Amino acid sequence: MNQGIPFEVKIPNKETRKAIEESRLNKNLKSYSAEEFHELLNAI
Repeated sequence: MNQGIPFEVKIPNKETRKAIEESRLNKNLKSYSAEEFHELLNAI
């Protein structure tokens, strides 16, 4: 309607910035099998 982003844009907090940086550096990432991933999705 306003030809803009359909959500409010905010600056990430310290914890979120840390998680973003760690993901860029591939730190603290966990691999899941397809079965484990499916179980996680069903738990939501």
